[in-house]
Amino acid sequence: MKGNTLIPAIDMHAHFWPKRFLESMQNGTEWFGWKKIGNVEAKTIFQVGNDVLTFKLPKSDLIDPAARTNTRITTQGVTLEAPMVVGFLWNYHLDYDDSIAFCREVNEELAEVQHAYPNNYHGLALLPAQNKKAALQELRYAVDTLGLTSFAMASHVNGQNLDEKELIEIIEEIAKEKLSLSIHPEFFNKIGDKDRLMRHYFKSSIGAPAETSIAMLSLIYSGIFDRYPDFKVSFTQGGGFAPYSIGRNGVRWGLDAVESRATKLSPEKYLKNCYVDCLVHDDLSFAFLLERMGHKNILIGTDYPFDWDHPGGSANWIRGMEHLSLDVRKDLLWNTAAKFLGTKVPYQEISV
Repeated sequence: MKGNTLIPAIDMHAHFWPKRFLESMQNGTEWFGWKKIGNVEAKTIFQVGNDVLTFKLPKSDLIDPAARTNTRITTQGVTLEAPMVVGFLWNYHLDYDDSIAFCREVNEELAEVQHAYPNNYHGLALLPAQNKKAALQELRYAVDTLGLTSFAMASHVNGQNLDEKELIEIIEEIAKEKLSLSIHPEFFNKIGDKDRLMRHYFKSSIGAPAETSIAMLSLIYSGIFDRYPDFKVSFTQGGGFAPYSIGRNGVRWGLDAVESRATKLSPEKYLKNCYVDCLVHDDLSFAFLLERMGHKNILIGTDYPFDWDHPGGSANWIRGMEHLSLDVRKDLLWNTAAKFLGTKVPYQEISV
């Protein structure tokens, strides 16, 4: 019916395929250690080191940002998205020089799209987090030269949790600069993925939220929210299992001697310092998440263009929750993410 309007949505959990990666997989050249090794039906088989993946690759992605935005608006009313690379392209295996070259290439592609389409794209820049010096160098370039103000990082870096000394020092620099950080599970070496999570797609359905939980709790226990209470950091999969099981952490914290506690407050007190996306996939889980985290700490996440979105689309799911007030739905779909990103893109309802 013409004349109706929709609440617009900001997607805080979306991915893109870097242009040069796609070109290399199509023409058979190597790209930062990645190479095409074959095809199976319509899918491409590619490899980095000993890891082999099979995906149906798009011919292009951000090469046509307007077409992508049109698709996103048409299907879910997503008018602004914060894309990060696909979840297996953190490339933390690279050495110092290659790691900077890789992040520079990806960040420049993001910046180009963001500046050309500022009302539709807010890129999440990458850092070579495997090397503190390189990461801080690229952070400055991303902010000062490219104008990017938000970053993405994996749930662990080469097996190190995010509260390891050099990693937390990188993250603290983001906090000091009042920039935002989005945490996404590492695709490779998820906890348990080579022994107990190999069947039933547990590697993703259990492994991804487990990784998110470890990352979220690692940052809480790092004490970063004591030092930077306004630090803006988000986690995918609704924060994983952490919002549901954090009471156990609180019990353990209470049993520890005061002088050995890592944080000033019990861990559950820091949940409101964290932002999470809505990707918990069912009404009861979301109702709990809403009660535990509050609507001003929940963001839309779709995992676009992959299959882990809520059936029918996360933005549509939240938009259709008519038991929630209009103001709450506006916060969930737009206002909280706009504040998180610090975007000046105006709220504008969509005519349908």
